[in-house]
Amino acid sequence: MPNPLTTVVVLALLLIAGLPSVAHANAGVPMLVLILPGGALSLPLVILIEAAFLRRLGLDRLRSLKLSAFVNAASTLFGVPVTWFVLWVVEMLGGSLVWRLVVGKGAQPHELWQKIFVVLWSAPWLVPLRDEPTPWMLPAATLALLIPFFFVSYAIEAHLMERALPHENLARVRQVVWRANIVTYSTFAAATLAWLLFTRGAA
Repeated sequence: MPNPLTTVVVLALLLIAGLPSVAHANAGVPMLVLILPGGALSLPLVILIEAAFLRRLGLDRLRSLKLSAFVNAASTLFGVPVTWFVLWVVEMLGGSLVWRLVVGKGAQPHELWQKIFVVLWSAPWLVPLRDEPTPWMLPAATLALLIPFFFVSYAIEAHLMERALPHENLARVRQVVWRANIVTYSTFAAATLAWLLFTRGAA
């Protein structure tokens, strides 16, 4: 019987592989296509940062690096795609209703608050707005997605760390993982905010 985790990962990878062709059909931008490669590229830095926090638990350098690599690979390559998929399903199920309530049936958002709301709601699969340049929408959607990704990453990493270190104080383990994720995700948020400010300035 196939491992459920392996099945989910394979399905997520197949979904990712097919997303670029869908994105070219003027159907919006699946943000996972942008976020997952960026997360994978940043993994070495994240592993080093979080390994430094794990040293506070009394672990040696090598074990800290191994554990950090394992939990961060799991949260990035499994947690992020699955979270994105759940958010995308919610967006698809409630998209029409939310659009009618905020913008109006068959209308396009004209007020700034409407545009911001639409971008935040459609962050998983970014909806193109007519007569609106898209560069600022990409970092804005990324910032919105960092929030659920942070909490899911923390939950996955804390769970895996607790299983890997059963004799450690669990509250202390959670605290270290929480602080490590605060630092790494704050770095992501700062870089994304700089991206957003740059696109607004260029516009």
